[in-house]
Amino acid sequence: MTGRPANFKDMTGQRFTRLVVLSRAPSDKNGNAKWHCRCDCGASTVSSGFTLRNGEAKSCGCLTTDQLVERVTTHKMSGTPEWWAWVHMFQRCGNPNNLRYHRYGARGIKVCERWNAFESFFADMGPRPSPKHTLERRDRNGNYEPGNCAWDTKAVQNNNKCNNRYVAYKGQRMTLMQALEAAGTALSYPALRGRLKRGWPLEEALETPPNPMIWTHAASPSEPTSLEDRRRKRDPS
Repeated sequence: MTGRPANFKDMTGQRFTRLVVLSRAPSDKNGNAKWHCRCDCGASTVSSGFTLRNGEAKSCGCLTTDQLVERVTTHKMSGTPEWWAWVHMFQRCGNPNNLRYHRYGARGIKVCERWNAFESFFADMGPRPSPKHTLERRDRNGNYEPGNCAWDTKAVQNNNKCNNRYVAYKGQRMTLMQALEAAGTALSYPALRGRLKRGWPLEEALETPPNPMIWTHAASPSEPTSLEDRRRKRDPS
């Protein structure tokens, strides 16, 4: 056909593992041919002729997931951190005798039907990134399901707890712990809570550095702030 290079090969109708070539797609920026393909799963995708011929493009991506599920089923993962996360998830949501049931199942938190099979759970969530990561729901009132769950560290989970105190600091809504970190004064969290309990304004409580010589965190703004002032208050003479 006019305009096609001499070495052009029409791949229409050819099958490459799960992909069947439907028609020519616009070439890439380097002029390499690309093709519209239909995957056996029903999805459509575009692949280059090179990746199709060398076996790199085999599916729309579903083959990788299916192979992962097959490996999990074949090799078994009972006793792995991912398996225990899956087991404990069901315990929290479905076992009234579980110590944490009142925070999950009793509140209506459920596990989606797809995750009744561990293989599907692992295919969606993947391996746990590190021993510090645990299973976390983004929406604390939402269910355990794809799109609402992630492997997060304890620090991230603590900031997502439903009983966290939220404050407005530097024009943003954040947890009290996040505000303390943003202030960067090296004040301890209990000391900050103590200041607020005694009536300190939020910004002053956050931004006044701790002074170990005078126990700043233990005093309210109206109390004497130096050792000499404290002595005078105790002994006016």
